[in-house]
Amino acid sequence: MYFYFITILAILIPLLAQNKVLGLRISLFLLFILLGFQYELVQDWTPNIGRWKYANLNASIWDAGTGGRDIEPFFMYLLKLFKPITFFGWLILTTALFLLLLYYLMRWYVPAQYYWVTIFLFMLRTDYGLLFINSNRQCWSLMFAILSVLVLLEKIKIPVCIPFVRKSYTKYVISIVLVYVGAQCHSSAYIAFLIIPIYLWSHVYNGKWWLMLAIICNIFYIGKIFIDISALQVYMTMFSDEMMLNNVEGYIEQIGTEFNNNSFFEISCYNMIITAVCYYYHQMPQPLKFFSIMWYVGLLLSSYLPSNVARMGEFMYYYLLLVLPFVVMSLRTERTKTMVRIRSLAFSILIFYCVWSSWNNMHHYLYERWMDYISVFEAPRWI
Repeated sequence: MYFYFITILAILIPLLAQNKVLGLRISLFLLFILLGFQYELVQDWTPNIGRWKYANLNASIWDAGTGGRDIEPFFMYLLKLFKPITFFGWLILTTALFLLLLYYLMRWYVPAQYYWVTIFLFMLRTDYGLLFINSNRQCWSLMFAILSVLVLLEKIKIPVCIPFVRKSYTKYVISIVLVYVGAQCHSSAYIAFLIIPIYLWSHVYNGKWWLMLAIICNIFYIGKIFIDISALQVYMTMFSDEMMLNNVEGYIEQIGTEFNNNSFFEISCYNMIITAVCYYYHQMPQPLKFFSIMWYVGLLLSSYLPSNVARMGEFMYYYLLLVLPFVVMSLRTERTKTMVRIRSLAFSILIFYCVWSSWNNMHHYLYERWMDYISVFEAPRWI
C-alpha cells in the first residue's frame, strides 16, 4: 500500500497547502521518489535493462533481452552518453526530467488551486503516470514531443536563425526537428507530427457550434464498438515500410482485433468529459484550446487501437492533465441550481471513476507489482 500512501499524500499536499507552489514542489518530489527509485516494477523492466546492456555492456541484441529489436539511433546515443550514471541513475534522471516538465506545464497552464486535479488524474489513471514511466524509450520520445509543443507556444525560445526560413516560421522548423528526434527514441512519436496542424487549427476554431462538436466526438468515440478498422492494417503497413520501421508487424496485426476502454462506465465518463471540454472550450485561453484539440485527437485515436498500440495516442491525450483543471474550475464557478447539481454529479462520478479504475488496474498483471513496492536500494546490486 506504499504506492497509495505516497499517491494520496501527493494529491492532498497541493490541495491543502496555503502555499500552492510549495505544495506542488513537495508533491512532485514525493512522486519522484516513488517513480524514480522503483526496482523491477514497470512492465518493460527487462527490455529497458536489455537496451542498456546492448548499448553499454557489449551484449548482443538477442542476449540483451530486447527480443532482437533494434534500438532507435538517438536513444542509443542517449544510453551511451549517460553510461557514467549507471542504469539506475539513467532511470532516476528520466523520471526527474519528466516530472520537471510536468511541473513547468502546471505552473504555466494550471490554476494553482487546481494543481491537485492534475496530480489526481496523473496518478490514479494508470494510462498517465505509470504508463508514461513504464517505457523508458517512449517516455523520452514524449518529452521531446512536449518540448516541441512548448516551442510552438513560445515558452521555449531558441535564438537561432535558419537560412532561407522566415523568422516567424523558425519555431515550426524547430518543433518538427524535436518531434523527429523523439521518433528516433521511439517510432510511435511519428504520430506527434500531427501537433503542427492541430496547433494551426486551434487558432481557427473558436468554439462555435460546441454542441455539434460534442455530438460528433461522442458518436465517433462510441462508434469504436461498431466500426471495423482492420482495413487500416494495409495503410499502416505501407507507412511502416515507407518509414523503414522494423519489428512493428505484430502491433499492426492487432489493429481491428480489439479496442481500448471497453467498459460502459468508462465510455460514459469519457463522454461526459468530452462534452464538458467542448462546452467550456470558448472560455479557454489559446494554449488550452490547443491542448483540448490534441486531447480529442489522442483520445479518439487511442480508443480505436488495442491497448499496446494505443500508447501512440499518449503524445496528445497527455494534455488532459492541463485541460481538466480548467473544466473543474469552470464548473465550480457555475451558480444556477441546475449547474450546481450537474457539477456535484460530475465531480462525484469522476472521482469515483478514477479511484475505481485505479484499483482495478493496480490489480492487473501490468501494474500489480507496484502494490509491493521495491526500491533500487533493495536491489541485489547497483546496475
